[in-house]
Amino acid sequence: MIIMLEAKALEGECNETEPIYKSKYTIQPYEQVKPISCKVDLPEHNLFIPDDLSLLPLGQSKHPRKLYDSKYIEAFFKEDH
Repeated sequence: MIIMLEAKALEGECNETEPIYKSKYTIQPYEQVKPISCKVDLPEHNLFIPDDLSLLPLGQSKHPRKLYDSKYIEAFFKEDH
């Protein structure tokens, strides 16, 4: 089992240095790892991640349809087949 902990508070306990990025680390058997107390939470619900990823049926339109029309811009859409 590999457990990695990263924290400024543990920097004094690191006795080895990674050669490329010069990151300090230590390796010790799992039995010697000191227990730490921390709270682990899941992130809040993200409204922008869809629940349903199934594809919609293709439309049969031969011409693009106008999505937006203003004084400065017109936006059209047509599905690729």
